[in-house]
Amino acid sequence: MLDDRITVHWRADGPPTPVATIPVGALPAAEPSKEALEDLAALLTSIPPDVHLVLVTTTDDGEVTLLFDEHGQLPQPPAPWTLADDGVDGPVGWRATIGDAGPERSVGLPLLVTLGRTHTPTTLLANIAAMGTLGIDGPEPAARRCLHAATAEVATSRIAVPVEVVVAGDRRLATFDGVRHTDNLAGEIDLALEEIDQDIVPDDRTPRLLVCHPDTTPPEVPDELRGQVGAVTATNPPAAPWLLEVDDQHTGRLRLPDGGTVELTLPDLDPTLIDSELDRLDQHPAGTRPQPTAAQPPAAPTPSPNGQVKPDRRRVTDPAWCDVKVLGPIKVVRNGTPVDGLGRRTLEVLAYLATNRERGVTKGELDNAIWHGHAAKPHSQRV
Repeated sequence: MLDDRITVHWRADGPPTPVATIPVGALPAAEPSKEALEDLAALLTSIPPDVHLVLVTTTDDGEVTLLFDEHGQLPQPPAPWTLADDGVDGPVGWRATIGDAGPERSVGLPLLVTLGRTHTPTTLLANIAAMGTLGIDGPEPAARRCLHAATAEVATSRIAVPVEVVVAGDRRLATFDGVRHTDNLAGEIDLALEEIDQDIVPDDRTPRLLVCHPDTTPPEVPDELRGQVGAVTATNPPAAPWLLEVDDQHTGRLRLPDGGTVELTLPDLDPTLIDSELDRLDQHPAGTRPQPTAAQPPAAPTPSPNGQVKPDRRRVTDPAWCDVKVLGPIKVVRNGTPVDGLGRRTLEVLAYLATNRERGVTKGELDNAIWHGHAAKPHSQRV
């Protein structure tokens, strides 16, 4: 969507180490400056959490328009948004300019996916969480490429809160943070509904993108999960009210629920780079990748006075792999370079760990401090 590079990490006995950075997109909107991303993030977080727009358009000069499902009533826009009038049908959505900012009300649009460019030209993006389900129809290689692109885009977005992308029917992209594979997508719906039953506030719930490859059964996304869970599927796509038809890797169209269509030039993904990187990852499935050789074997655990063995905590004098600045706005610096795009919850976790570095922190203490004792959902990767 807004980031044209993907950094792949190996998991080892220390902090993640970047091993490959590959270019994956060439949309004009995919090459923003750091300032543009921060401005866009501020703009998106000014959208009230109970407002569910379905499409976002952006022009090259920074004008952002939010379009709503026309079956619903158009809500009045809060600052900095104003009503967008198309000159024919009257107000059709909200409009603002990147750089505008209003009161922070929500976590933005974590399940925002780029669909392509129109002839206007504008960049068209879909809020899958509000659509419920977006179908992908077309030749299987082109449809799978769209599903891979949506998976990578949401999992690596620098403007989204921590999200989970749950994939069924395809084993690739396993090394991406936030990507899980499952054979039970209906169970993911149950997990999201449990968060509501536990009275977890929306800001603390985990947004989920469910990616359904061919020959998998897409789950039905209930209305109560609108804004938090969305599915993109290449299985029985004509049944979906929102349908992206792809002719090949270059052209397609979005079919709207009212029968209208929007012709698109699809994101200019480089299939050679993507496929070669995915093939490289497939040679080392998760859990079997080579591990770095330690310079020295770890010291044996030291028995405590009562005879119990305690794990050896990391020495405070060890070189820090990153610095967390907790005075004023929280900032994370790795090897002298600021780490941008971290969500609010991630920054809270890092700040808590940094301020308790000398004594160490248990998982239970972190749960109580950050999530106020709320139990994690089953099979989650919260910590």
